[in-house]
Amino acid sequence: MIQWASVLIWWVMLEIIGIIALPLITHLCKNLADKGYSVSKIFGLLLLTYFSWVFGTGFRYDRLVVYLALGTIGVLSLVIYRKNGLELHKDTMIKNEMLFTTAFLIFVMIRAYSPEIWWTAGEKFMDFGFIQAILRSTSFPPYDPWFAGEAMQYYYFGYLVVANMIQLSWVKPSVAFNLAVATMFALSVNAAFGIGYNLTKRMRYGVVTTFLAVIMGNTLGFFQLVGSAFFPEILESFGASMSGNIWERIASFNYWSSSRIIPNTINEFPFFSFLHGDLHPHMISIAFQLLVIVLLLSVFKNEDRSLKALMPDLGVLSICVGFMYPLNSWEFPTYLLLTAMVLVFRQYRLSKIQDIKKAEVLLACAGVCALSWALYIPFHMRLHNGIGLVLQRTEIQHYLVIYALLLFLMYSYLIARVLPSVEIRWKWMLAWVLLLGAISFVLQFQLLVMLIPLTILSLISLLRERNSSMQFVSLLILVGALLSLFCEIFFIKDQLSVQYHRMNTVFKLGVQNWLFWSIAGGFSIYHFRDWFVPLKANTDKRRVLWTLVACSLILACSVYPVAATYGKSGRFKGDLTLDGARYVERYHGGESSAIQWMGQKEGAPIVLEAPGTSFQWSSRVAALTGLPTVIGWAGHEITWRRYPEPIVDRMVDVDTIYRTNNTEALRLLQKYDVKYIFIGSVERANYPAEGLVKFADHPESYNLVYENKDVQVYQVI
Repeated sequence: MIQWASVLIWWVMLEIIGIIALPLITHLCKNLADKGYSVSKIFGLLLLTYFSWVFGTGFRYDRLVVYLALGTIGVLSLVIYRKNGLELHKDTMIKNEMLFTTAFLIFVMIRAYSPEIWWTAGEKFMDFGFIQAILRSTSFPPYDPWFAGEAMQYYYFGYLVVANMIQLSWVKPSVAFNLAVATMFALSVNAAFGIGYNLTKRMRYGVVTTFLAVIMGNTLGFFQLVGSAFFPEILESFGASMSGNIWERIASFNYWSSSRIIPNTINEFPFFSFLHGDLHPHMISIAFQLLVIVLLLSVFKNEDRSLKALMPDLGVLSICVGFMYPLNSWEFPTYLLLTAMVLVFRQYRLSKIQDIKKAEVLLACAGVCALSWALYIPFHMRLHNGIGLVLQRTEIQHYLVIYALLLFLMYSYLIARVLPSVEIRWKWMLAWVLLLGAISFVLQFQLLVMLIPLTILSLISLLRERNSSMQFVSLLILVGALLSLFCEIFFIKDQLSVQYHRMNTVFKLGVQNWLFWSIAGGFSIYHFRDWFVPLKANTDKRRVLWTLVACSLILACSVYPVAATYGKSGRFKGDLTLDGARYVERYHGGESSAIQWMGQKEGAPIVLEAPGTSFQWSSRVAALTGLPTVIGWAGHEITWRRYPEPIVDRMVDVDTIYRTNNTEALRLLQKYDVKYIFIGSVERANYPAEGLVKFADHPESYNLVYENKDVQVYQVI
């Protein structure tokens, strides 16, 4: 049964946060049609997270501090409200609330059909463990539950967002996990709607933008559904072959395949991330990325030529852009670049080139960069990466499967805006196209043919447009093209093997690219809105062809959310619950009781369990309770900590404790300050009985504090 009381409490708390932040966001977004109402809840969550982090870093972190952070936002909002009042249209508020609540409830239902915080094929075990660890931490940085005694070496602000909501609402963490997934979906839907509406001042195009940005999939879903009969070779190339009639293919639809299109990379898009349900930084950050885009759009639409008038707004923008680094560090450079370009091209639109105060623009850009970095200094001191040159590039057919609709819409828009105003020498254009094709072939850089023209057209449009919405859209297209080019030349170094060297780069930048281009795609549909009226016999053939292609691609991209949701939700059959840990009782009954008992322990005593193997039922005590263990999923820890030696040392020590004589075991237990020893199915499968029985044979050193048919828990005396 769905925990509706928890749903209601959680929703009410989100509404309260949004209302408290409303005077602040409406003041910042006074240049927008909806005054920023569509992102008020996201903005409130961002400020709540920031202030709780500041207080938790300098003082302590607990429930009282979270309420203090919320009160701080309230005081700031009250000051702004008394000074400026609150200008909002009732119609805007009602429609935004209806959209948010509907999206939230729909995804609550979807999560209730597949709520499990599984350890397989995803990061839910890690995500839940980190949230639980933050709830147990008393200061920041929080401790790493899978590396006892050390701080998290990971961007954790997304987990802090969720932990704060748990602190405020008192909702059970295993239920809150799924409510948080539904929340991120609903917040993203609302924010995307707001962007589309603020660009066009038409609510229907807010809905269109929402569909493109948050709901639609790529075209592989279409090929999965109909491809067995018509395109079997395409499905085989993507490892997505399906059999049976169309209804059987829908029922057994493989939602995973659409996220693994470019070989050795990850190609997630927003709806996949929400449906998959990993409460991971890249998914949580989607809503916050859209918030920053809204704030940048408001700055861009400000008609005041002097940047000095924007300084307070830029200060708040710096908090939001800087927030990207501890939220999901991959976004920070992109949004710094986008912010700088917004400031530069805003001045370009409002002034003649010779009248632009270059020093003022440069100072504003440098100020945002410096402040967005300085506000999060403690976090910047802990994480570092390098850049390398890619060893393999994307083939054009893979790229088209992902971006076909968006590329079609963007190219249509740019050609319609740019070519009529440019004198074209067709012979020269043909020569350049042939040269570009030859270079692409020689360099094995297929996407040059597609991305270079897109870059040039968007830059020309950016320089020629004087309409703020059109110029902003051109800017998003340009930044997206630059991101794609970056992925074909460079990669951000991590601990993944050579074969997967650019996996995370394509993955994380690809999500950003999807958001930029889907917003541009929504505006493109608005631009061609008259072309979608019923066609007549005398209609221009070009318009007929364009409409048919656009509608076909839209339908192809609509297959995924329908079929994937149906398949992932188990055909909407089975018991409904939002408790992501309930399955543990069903499949691991004895261990479930023991883990629940451990979870009731106050503070963060260290528990010993077998070293973890990624994506296996291991490190489960730490993952499900947040209690620190000596070593958790080793593969993950090596990725985060960059050097394998400390991880290997801990694995050897834990093995020694479970295998060796009592004297050596005690020494190592004291080394890691272990309080509890957990012996369950994983430990029995990995260690000899004579190594495990020593804990019972030495009551002077170990006290049996919990026992059932499957588990013994000893306390180190």
